[in-house]
Amino acid sequence: MIKPHRRDEKKLVQMEGKTLRFSCKIVNNRIADQGRRFVIRYFLADDSITVYEPPVHNSGLVGGKFIRRMRVRLVVVIVVDFISVHCLFV
Repeated sequence: MIKPHRRDEKKLVQMEGKTLRFSCKIVNNRIADQGRRFVIRYFLADDSITVYEPPVHNSGLVGGKFIRRMRVRLVVVIVVDFISVHCLFV
């Protein structure tokens, strides 16, 4: 039987309100996507992320939330784990 994720209460209290912000751009060969930029926020308290696309005037792209705040799974070959602070780097 699958058990729900146990929340680390100590970490929630210590890291409340602390986030890491990253600015990034999409990398692919589609011409329409070459100028797209995103802001990734990583919440240290509960290891969740949100991805936001800032609106660009006269580009035809609306912008807004790309991924709502949630824990995101990271699949590496056989091991399935959630994204952690160690997966993000500059």
